[in-house]
Amino acid sequence: MEVWYDTGKAPGQRITRTRLANGQSLDKGATYTLVVSDFMATGGSGFGMLTRAPREDLDVLDIDALTRYLGVLRSPVEAPNDERFHRTDR
Repeated sequence: MEVWYDTGKAPGQRITRTRLANGQSLDKGATYTLVVSDFMATGGSGFGMLTRAPREDLDVLDIDALTRYLGVLRSPVEAPNDERFHRTDR
């Protein structure tokens, strides 16, 4: 997913555009599943809006999931070079 945002706008109004990886826009009538770390799900980094969302515990620690994922990739692992977040207020 790609997100365009404007930090000059009020909280809750900062995201100005979104696009799925396939280039399609989000369907406002659809329900999407978001996977986040426990830290973010419990309000870390100011993500308080996630604390009230329905949750499903996957019974795996974040570090264990990351270790397993990295274990199946070819070494050295490189970060993606695609830009997913676009700041529009600069």
